[in-house]
Amino acid sequence: MINRGVFDRSSEAARSSTGREDWMTRMCSPMSRGEQTAYLVPDFEDDEEEQAMLDKVYIQVFENELYGWHTDESVWPATRDLETFREWFSIELPLRR
Repeated sequence: MINRGVFDRSSEAARSSTGREDWMTRMCSPMSRGEQTAYLVPDFEDDEEEQAMLDKVYIQVFENELYGWHTDESVWPATRDLETFREWFSIELPLRR
């Protein structure tokens, strides 16, 4: 019998935005408009928990996306804070229960 347990996770979709596209244009790399990546993230119940979850995972998502576009970390943007992350990506989170 297959165990069909419930995963205590949500998903986050990181869709590229203007900041990323400007950087990609400067890097002379091909761009994929509308491209998105889905990530499993800890579940959250309210705005405060949502913000805490983003604070924990944004740098991993940011650097994973950068690595997918260009593996040479020396050309990555120096500023990789949450504000820049929000400028570079449109974050799509599921509706809460």
